[in-house]
Amino acid sequence: MTMSRLDYFERGRELYKGKRYEEAAEHFLLSIVKEYYNVSMAWLADCYEYGLGVEKNLLMAKDLYQVSYNNIGYSKRNTKFCAWVQERLEQLKDVADCNSMSRFIDDIGNVKVMKSLNGPGRPQLRYNINETIVSGNLKDTFAELFYFAEENIPRVNKEWTCDGKNRFHDGYTLDTHHFRLLVTRGGSDSYSTRLDGRDCYVTFPKNANLNYIYVQETILKKVKEVIFKRAQVVIPQVLQRVSERINAQYRNCIVVKALRGYWALYDFDTHDVTFCAGCVQLPEKSLEALCIHELTHSFVRGHGKDFHDKMLELGGQEMCDLDNNLWKEDMWPYLKI
Repeated sequence: MTMSRLDYFERGRELYKGKRYEEAAEHFLLSIVKEYYNVSMAWLADCYEYGLGVEKNLLMAKDLYQVSYNNIGYSKRNTKFCAWVQERLEQLKDVADCNSMSRFIDDIGNVKVMKSLNGPGRPQLRYNINETIVSGNLKDTFAELFYFAEENIPRVNKEWTCDGKNRFHDGYTLDTHHFRLLVTRGGSDSYSTRLDGRDCYVTFPKNANLNYIYVQETILKKVKEVIFKRAQVVIPQVLQRVSERINAQYRNCIVVKALRGYWALYDFDTHDVTFCAGCVQLPEKSLEALCIHELTHSFVRGHGKDFHDKMLELGGQEMCDLDNNLWKEDMWPYLKI
């Protein structure tokens, strides 16, 4: 039978009165995350204030009391419950107000929860170099956001890959036509990158735990940086070579880190061709086919019959076929960049 917020709360209160505080705290938390019951917030706050079933944490307690109070309707502001919550907030007035809190969680690593007025309606995950960040809004409690982290980060981490199949490891190598990537563990406490010709090197800290998703995400960020530098060298060279071969003109070749929804774009006004850096992963002929596609736009707008006829004239059937199959990721190594 499915339990309601009152079921969780009532069971939690029974457990609390029976001094089974750890179980009580768990039920109060479930009442909050499943049904957003503000009475349970105050009871869980009490557990944190006095260290009953949970580690004593006055910041967590004050946050729970405050969000509980904020959710008391004006018609209930004269109740004993409201008076009790106000009393507890008064007792905790010297605890600094804070909209963020950090914690280390086993098998997950460092987690920071953050609340803001314009925060997302539902908690969201993002990553920085040292931690996973859970973003919420002022209606969320720290307890809810940490619960979200413990429930969701392991699932996201389990599904995470850098290339559709693998995670980064010490010695991860990706050898493509235009670059060779090598990811290794270093001897320092910092991340580093180096570009040497076609060789792209990324080094991660000596004590970095590769099981933590924010470590994998940071390595990926560094991989993006070094491959972007390589793309800025390779793609303009390929475009110029193709342009000269098919006698098609353009003004500038621009390489950007991301190009939403496209691999490349031809600007009919400026005659510039813009490429996403990820294109450097394409095999040589596939990248040439993409260049021919964009340069065909110097003659024909749109993608109608005239465009396809012109591209066939410029590049031949092989280039047309390759251009139509650029999106088949199993045909070439593909990092999420």
